[in-house]
Amino acid sequence: MSAFLEVVTRTFVGRRPDLLLRCHRSLAQLGPGLKHSILVDHAPLGVPYANRKLSTFEATGDWVWVL
Repeated sequence: MSAFLEVVTRTFVGRRPDLLLRCHRSLAQLGPGLKHSILVDHAPLGVPYANRKLSTFEATGDWVWVL
């Protein structure tokens, strides 16, 4: 069964880890109908790379919100 809402967060390693944790904790408060997917860029290659990576990601939620 898929989640009602899937939130996709794009991030890269080494920058603002506290904000990613705050994001995850905030989304966890929305309850069990939520799936949080994190797409990680291990060598910060920038927004064009993040967009290409997102284009190959297959979301499974009924609704999808990309951060």
